[in-house]
Amino acid sequence: VTWGAASADGQLRHARNFDFPGAGIWDRRPTVVLCEPDEGLRYGFVSTRGADVPGVTAFNEAGISITAHTRFHRDVNFDGVGIIDFGHELVRRCATLDDVRRVAAELGTASTWGMMVSSASEQRAMVIETTGSDVAFVSPSAGAEHLVTTNRYADPRLAVGEVDTSPSFVIDSNARFQRAHETVERHPGGLARTELQRVLADTGDPGAPD
Repeated sequence: VTWGAASADGQLRHARNFDFPGAGIWDRRPTVVLCEPDEGLRYGFVSTRGADVPGVTAFNEAGISITAHTRFHRDVNFDGVGIIDFGHELVRRCATLDDVRRVAAELGTASTWGMMVSSASEQRAMVIETTGSDVAFVSPSAGAEHLVTTNRYADPRLAVGEVDTSPSFVIDSNARFQRAHETVERHPGGLARTELQRVLADTGDPGAPD
């Protein structure tokens, strides 16, 4: 997510890639679902035909956008809220990032996720990190006008108990994070849509020259 000086025109942009096993199947029947609940905000989510999954990429009329990113952790449970309902409730009930913090802490989840949340009205973003027993919130570093997440825990408390599925998973996730994080430095004029698209497809080695 970029905004302010990190954005080419100062506007907030929330970009995400698609790196889970549905890629290649998911995009055969792309669907945007628009919801007008009896209570709460109107919202929508990007999906595939027949899949009720607002957590993947969701947005509402207040300018909140949410994208879910896999995490792996030992702390799971069978009593918490599933990620789909978690996504529904956040975009239905939240108009601000403070709302998101309150509702996310209230709900908790059964599983282990990182959810990038941006607010167009507040020109800011944060990441919700969950396990089956805890919720943490990751904010941009002081003075930063961008925020990145990939697939590993950033909150040091939740990083305890994180499961690394393989050494290559760790290297890949950390390298993607570093490359995306450093992109702002490589574009001092700010990033526009085309640059953000390139970031999402970037497979460069952070230690190698461009």
